[in-house]
This record gives sequence, C-alpha cells and structure tokens, in this order.
Amino acid sequence: MFEGFATINPPPERMKTKLTLTVEKELINQAKTIAYAQNTSVSSLVESFLSNLILKRQDSFSERWRGSFKQTPNMGNVATKRPTSLHRR
Repeated sequence: MFEGFATINPPPERMKTKLTLTVEKELINQAKTIAYAQNTSVSSLVESFLSNLILKRQDSFSERWRGSFKQTPNMGNVATKRPTSLHRR
C-alpha cells in the first residue's frame, strides 16, 4: 500500500504535533505490519504519505509560469546570419 513512497523526514528544527485519526482497525493492523517490515513507525508512514501527496500537488516551475511571458517575434535563425560590415574583423 505504501510501497514506492520515499521516506521524507522533516528537518530536525521543525516541531511535530500529535494528530488523532479514526481509522478502521484492520487498516491500522496492516499499517503496523508494514511499518515493522520497513523498520519505521506508522506515524512516519503517514507523514511520508502526506508529504508525497503535497509534493505531487505542487505545480512544476513551467506550470507556475505558463502564460506569464510573451513570445518574441520570429527573427529567423540569428546564428546563421552573416555578420554585417560593422562586425567584420
């Protein structure tokens, strides 16, 4: 269920806060089994899951800036144009 999620630990200077969840008993038992197999805690599994969920929701750089810049007029292939007499050496 939590396979494929990277473990993301917040920096040590951040304070953690308790969270009470109401979850089906069987789900809790399965989560404890997974946590034990991965040598971690259920809290860490939930924290990693939430962190990954938030990261996936964040827009990429290009998505954030899409439509913010105007396209310049087509000037042709500037690199292949011959230099003018002012630029000859």
